[in-house]
Amino acid sequence: MRCGGGLVIVDNATGAVIGSSRYYDWNPADESVVIGYTYLARAYWGGAVNGEVKRLMIAHAFRFARTVWFHVSPGNVRSQRALERIGARFDRREMVPVGGVPSARMIYRVDRA
Repeated sequence: MRCGGGLVIVDNATGAVIGSSRYYDWNPADESVVIGYTYLARAYWGGAVNGEVKRLMIAHAFRFARTVWFHVSPGNVRSQRALERIGARFDRREMVPVGGVPSARMIYRVDRA
């Protein structure tokens, strides 16, 4: 939460906190931001919640950014497919620092149309 871009995901039907996500690496020069560190409770995997959260976050980001990036672990096929379902395109593989440790990531993007 210290980063200032953290969000809590709440199930409106129950009021329960079911996950979190955040914005990070805002780059004003090229008007881009990364969305990531998304976590959902297992009961919400494979449903509509992840896509809805991403669509809401992208819509908000596009008020300020031209490009939204996502960094996904190569082994996280579930997240890769979920991003593709909302229109994100694979851009490249890259080593991205995670907790200060370089980690392989697949980079996806969504551009403001």
